[in-house]
Amino acid sequence: MCENLNKIMIGFSNGCFYKLKIDRWSEEMFKILGKYNAVELNVIDLKSLEKVETLDRGFLKNFEFVSVHMPKRVYNDDEETGMVLERFEGIYKRFKVDNFVVHPDNIESLKWFNEFKMPFSVENMDNRKDKGRFVEEIGFFIDKGFGFVLDINHVYTNDKSLSLADEMINKFKDQLKEVHLSGYLKENIHAPLFKTKQIELIEKIKDLGVPVIIESVFGSLEEMEKETEFVNRFL
Repeated sequence: MCENLNKIMIGFSNGCFYKLKIDRWSEEMFKILGKYNAVELNVIDLKSLEKVETLDRGFLKNFEFVSVHMPKRVYNDDEETGMVLERFEGIYKRFKVDNFVVHPDNIESLKWFNEFKMPFSVENMDNRKDKGRFVEEIGFFIDKGFGFVLDINHVYTNDKSLSLADEMINKFKDQLKEVHLSGYLKENIHAPLFKTKQIELIEKIKDLGVPVIIESVFGSLEEMEKETEFVNRFL
């Protein structure tokens, strides 16, 4: 691990590696992720949820920060939503998860989020979404007790000047739980920063004092190492 990365909580989402021929829930995967002190589990669907429920506890024991990205599904007031969140409560108790990330545009009812006392956070959305992109929309959920995850890539898609990031940081700094970091290209919405050279994205989030989760998508483990080296140069 690069020297600077020892000084902050930083790591990768296991979703970064979906293109690789590695089981994202395997011991091999967590040995790779375990070079860092933070991790995010990308629970993209209910099949992935089953994987987390049966995950070896030892895979996560050495991480200082564990985040879970919840599935992209509609969260309303029905019993199915309640059962899904109950399963996440089981994961919360099993692994002592620090943060559960949910997309605000997926939330249609707060009923079950109020029922389960877990550290939920909303993430600002990119320009493909019609909800959860701006301060006022995020503020609604902050006022309801949610934490905040700043995705600087998503900010960039909405405002290349990044003044929107400044607004969000100033408004929600006390509720900020983690940062998502990746580069952006039209053909790859979560591109590696060593390829995009978007240094301004790193510099905008480097002194926020919260864990940094890299979400860049890689075609090889060598690209992961290049990303680590590049990000380290500017943190």
